[in-house]
Amino acid sequence: MANWNIKSIDVMHLSKDTMRSQLSSGSITTIVNNLATFGVTHIAISCPLDDEADYPAPQPTVGYVETWIAAIRAAGLKVFFRGAWNYFEGNYDAVPRRTPTSSPATPLGAAATVLSGADTTSYLYKTWNFIKTHGSYFAAGDIWGPNPEPENQGVGGATTDMFSSHAVLGQWLVDLKVISDDAFENTLGYAHEAVLTGMTSINGGTVEVNQVGASYWTQNGRVCIDHYIPVGNYSASLDTISTNSGGVDMYVGEWGTTGGSGNPGTDALRAADIQTVFTAFASKSYMKGVSYWQAVGGSPTASEALLDSSTYAVFPLSRAVILSFFTNSTPDNSFATRSGAQLMYKGSRFRFIGMNFYPAVIDAVSQTDIQALFEAAQKRGIRVFRIWCFDRGNPPTNSTGNFRYLSGGQLLWREATLAQLDMVLHEAKRHNIKLILSLADNPTYLTKKTYVDWANSIYSAGLSNAFPYIGFFSSSYCKQMYKDFIFGLANRVNTLNGRLYKNDDTIFSWELGNELRTDAAEGANINTINSDNLILLSKPNGWIDEMSTYIKSIDSNHLVSFSSCSHTWQWVDGDTVSNGTFYGVDYNIISALPNIDYLDFHLYPNQGGPEIQKFGQRLGYPNAVQGPGLRAQIRDYVTVGKANGKPVICGEIGFVKEEIGSNLHFPLYPRHEAFRALFDEFFGADGDGMLLWSATTTSGGSYSVVLEGYNDAYSNENTDDRILMWRINSLNTKLVSPTSRPRIV
Repeated sequence: MANWNIKSIDVMHLSKDTMRSQLSSGSITTIVNNLATFGVTHIAISCPLDDEADYPAPQPTVGYVETWIAAIRAAGLKVFFRGAWNYFEGNYDAVPRRTPTSSPATPLGAAATVLSGADTTSYLYKTWNFIKTHGSYFAAGDIWGPNPEPENQGVGGATTDMFSSHAVLGQWLVDLKVISDDAFENTLGYAHEAVLTGMTSINGGTVEVNQVGASYWTQNGRVCIDHYIPVGNYSASLDTISTNSGGVDMYVGEWGTTGGSGNPGTDALRAADIQTVFTAFASKSYMKGVSYWQAVGGSPTASEALLDSSTYAVFPLSRAVILSFFTNSTPDNSFATRSGAQLMYKGSRFRFIGMNFYPAVIDAVSQTDIQALFEAAQKRGIRVFRIWCFDRGNPPTNSTGNFRYLSGGQLLWREATLAQLDMVLHEAKRHNIKLILSLADNPTYLTKKTYVDWANSIYSAGLSNAFPYIGFFSSSYCKQMYKDFIFGLANRVNTLNGRLYKNDDTIFSWELGNELRTDAAEGANINTINSDNLILLSKPNGWIDEMSTYIKSIDSNHLVSFSSCSHTWQWVDGDTVSNGTFYGVDYNIISALPNIDYLDFHLYPNQGGPEIQKFGQRLGYPNAVQGPGLRAQIRDYVTVGKANGKPVICGEIGFVKEEIGSNLHFPLYPRHEAFRALFDEFFGADGDGMLLWSATTTSGGSYSVVLEGYNDAYSNENTDDRILMWRINSLNTKLVSPTSRPRIV
């Protein structure tokens, strides 16, 4: 199976070569929609970067690039930008300005002078400024690979050569990535490589003979090649290129076949060549993406075309081969995993700031709103969301937000809710976002009562249906119904992409429940390690141990967790958070269980009355929320988790937006300052992930966090949340490859 995260087809002939004789929007839509049937993630366009008014006469009609981008977005795909400057390549009768001796001269430029403001004329400056002034073109997940095959403009000592040496070419490519990253991150506000840069392609032969040293590709982080050689020579050639580029990730920016050594080719011959070369691509672990050249060529058969040049009809045999590779390619090591006390993703440590968005499924949020949310999150570098996947109603009926309901004495699945979850998972996958799925609820949606009522109705179990519904944890009937729920989800086939949930790397973890607890009075063993509640819920062979072990038995791919409100059995007088063994929950005991993969705690420093300030008393801080005690509590969670050999995630962390009456007990406001302090403390203590409560793209409650700023009843929100998003973006970037303690400023 191929390990490709980019699966693209190029429409260079249709976009670049038709600027002066533009296709209709209807034709563009037909082309894009037909290419979408190949299983692509991206479509590559090569429209020049020049504004229409800057073309040599006659100037093209304004808006052609935007039409292509809009059609690609409407198809749910991303854009691979491969345009060049007309005077760089000599397009459309433009006289090339390739060297400082040209008249007028356009120099290559250097990153340092562009970013210092000293350079306002070079190709690097023009490219940097293009990104900054065309923000509406881009979306997270796009690819930026301008000026493809720049060496075609000449390398050597001739006065007409663009580059005086291959070393100059290599440094210019590195500088191109530097200025591109700066524009995307510091002007447009994208997380690092949310738009993938460093994707300007170079002829594979240039790398194969090692004309550009490996050090430049190492600095660039990847190599993208346009490579056309005899079909049977690909495997060895790719290995040589990989060696000469320092073993970095490789992408194919262009490869296509006319179908045999002569023209005209046929669909069958093209399909055979594609099968051979794509098989070579798929065999290479360093190969991370492929863009086929091209959608439409000069004639229906005498080109590399995948679509008829007149009707844009699909050539079926070529599509069948490409579709088989594109739909069966999955990025390698894509499940979130655990290695000791660290979370891992794609072979590296995984640390993050994410978001809660509980209503995604249970409130049937529209696909349009889910797309907008995930698009905004991806732009900000937010890679993990937590959502609720349990029945909304009590009792659940065949209505919005319920997964199962009782009918005729048996439990039935509600397909509409499962289809909603299919959609949310599918959109998360498209936006490179992982989801924590919480499977039950304690305080609001009364999952425990639902299961007790079902057990009594179906099995005449005789369980008490009065609070605290303890039969949910103790009854074999309730436990089996819960296991049946998990089994049904794990073995669900997503109707939108054909993936089994248990094989879908979009799922970060199965969370046994949201703040589940016993809430039960006890006898003689209250507030001791031998508490009956602890034995029932938290200790080995208790409910959490049994359910986490069951999930691992049917799904070995995913992490398993249990969330709580920071509870411990160690009672402190007046402490309503720790609260002894009444809740039956202890984060030390739970995180030591073998099939619980990480310690998960929830924290709301200014929720409730002043008594909540006492929850740090156990650590010797009588007024915990006012600074040192709160920070000590956070460090304690991390210390306990790491001592048990587990990563640590704060599954919910929230502050109200601004002081509301007497409900403020944390001194650091505006709110982004409060979050900053806790980010620094948690990640400085080696924490692994934090999920803010809670994301919204519209006006929300007092705890809501807006991904794209807006004005509502809270006067500080627009500015406060924009600063908060900037800080999250900055810290998420540092957490990807931290070189030191990740401190946010």
